[in-house]
Amino acid sequence: MKKTILLVSVFVVCFWVINGLSSCTSTTTEKVYAYNQVDVEPTFPAGEKAFSMYLRKNIPSALNVDQSGIASFTVTKTGLLTDVKILQSVDDAVDAEAIKAFKNSPKWMPAKKDNQTVNVSCVLPFSYLKKTKERNNF
Repeated sequence: MKKTILLVSVFVVCFWVINGLSSCTSTTTEKVYAYNQVDVEPTFPAGEKAFSMYLRKNIPSALNVDQSGIASFTVTKTGLLTDVKILQSVDDAVDAEAIKAFKNSPKWMPAKKDNQTVNVSCVLPFSYLKKTKERNNF
């Protein structure tokens, strides 16, 4: 069920971006393609679930919130995440930590268009989870 909600959220947000409802601009001088304009989408090396785990690990657990946010970013043709912005904010302090986690992410597998690596704009929902005793007992 959670995976279905996540996928629906991604598609809704992508629809917003494609239709210009988001004002995401890139600081790169090279062309940045929309997510739906590439032949091969960018991916986190270990997959979507691993990226979610990476974010949970790298957003400090001292932040006492349990909500969702939405981030936009560019995956460059070298696999770096740039132009990170929070589209759906939770809290300024939490947003700052999320931006730091996105920017410090391991390199992604870049997108491809016509067998060339390209820059691509992405939008991704993510969760901030409170640390509970159950989550601490791993």
